[in-house]
Amino acid sequence: MQTSTVLNVLLAVAVVGAFVVRRLRWQPVTTTEVWGTPLILLLIGAVQLRHATGIDGVDLALVTAGTLISLAAGALTGRLTRLRRADGVLYQRIGGAGLAVWVGAFLARAALSVVGYATGTTVTSGGPAMLMSVGANLLAVTLVLTARSGPAHRTGTEWGRDS
Repeated sequence: MQTSTVLNVLLAVAVVGAFVVRRLRWQPVTTTEVWGTPLILLLIGAVQLRHATGIDGVDLALVTAGTLISLAAGALTGRLTRLRRADGVLYQRIGGAGLAVWVGAFLARAALSVVGYATGTTVTSGGPAMLMSVGANLLAVTLVLTARSGPAHRTGTEWGRDS
């Protein structure tokens, strides 16, 4: 396994771990976290995927499957996320059901990586696919939270802060 793959996997695990731990507690919904993190991960994964060599149909099928699973799990997590307002600020918490969805998505993504590795694909079992999956998952959560939390146009660093 290449060093860049190991670093990508560690980065993805660290981001997901920090994200889940934070989201198990009530946290203010911040613009930077909900939009910045998924877009950065998707961008890094896409750039790395663009420079990957030896991509074949199996790679594309497994990356697509992983992305679709991640989007579906993210949408469900976004739906299960609890929202509340306190002192004019919108707060979120994923709770136990949301955590179960995250674990299920992680296991599904790990299974796709094993299949990819077993079939000799170069992308599915690597870091770019992992970063794209995590980014897609977080983006789906963001889109659902945006739809659930009220007006689509938000300003400032905290959503829903009363001015």
